[in-house]
Amino acid sequence: MATVIKIKNIEEGFQSIITNGKHTIIGDEPITSKGTDLGLAPSELVLSGLAMCKVGTVRFIARKNNWEIENVTAELVQTNNETPVERNRFHFRQTMHLSKKN
Repeated sequence: MATVIKIKNIEEGFQSIITNGKHTIIGDEPITSKGTDLGLAPSELVLSGLAMCKVGTVRFIARKNNWEIENVTAELVQTNNETPVERNRFHFRQTMHLSKKN
């Protein structure tokens, strides 16, 4: 079955209602980008998706191998380049933490 994401833009700032038909979230731009900062920015949505995949993959592998783990957390940090040559590029750094059951 195909995944369908629908987005409806709201006139105020850059707010968008994002839905898959079952769940809904709000996307927006920060105030510095003339948004209203009432939802996650596009780059934050991308980082959230990457982090969720990483955490889910670790959990899946642990279950498949009968490894008893408790918490799996990830932190992704985006950094922007301010040099003219790399202005449209960004880098991200990831940190993951696992804790196992005693």
